[in-house]
Amino acid sequence: MRRRKWWFWLIAAVLVAFAVKFAARFPWAETGRVLAHASVPLLLLATVVNLVSLVAKAGGWHLLLRRDGVPRWRSSLDATVIGAAVNSVGVAASGDAARMHVVVQRDGAPLGAAVASLVWSRAVEGVGLAVMIIVGAALLPLPA
Repeated sequence: MRRRKWWFWLIAAVLVAFAVKFAARFPWAETGRVLAHASVPLLLLATVVNLVSLVAKAGGWHLLLRRDGVPRWRSSLDATVIGAAVNSVGVAASGDAARMHVVVQRDGAPLGAAVASLVWSRAVEGVGLAVMIIVGAALLPLPA
C-alpha cells in the first residue's frame, strides 16, 4: 500500500512539473491581445455551430442505436457531449469509448450494439466528409 502511494505522489509531481513548464512558456500576453480584438458575434456563432453539430451527431447516433431498441434520446445526447469533453482532454478514440460507456451503463444497451453503432456512425461521417469534399471541389473555385 505504501508503495502505491509513493508512485501516486511521484506521478502527480511529474504532472505538476509539466503543467508549470507549459504555463510558463505559454504566450499568455499574445492570447489576451487576440481575445481582446476577437469578434464577439463570430465567437458566438462558432459556439452555436459547435453545439448544433453536437446535437446533430447525437441525433444520428441515436437513430443508429434505436435500431436495437436503446437508448433514450437524452442518453444519446449526454453521451455525445461527454464524449466530446473526453476527446478534448483524452487521446485518440477515448471520446467514443466514453460515449459507449454512458449508453451501456445508463440504458443497458448491449455492448455489441453500442460498438456497431459507433462503427456505423464513423462510416456515415466518412461518407459525409467525402461528399462534402467532392461537392465543395465542384462548386468552389480552386487555385491552379
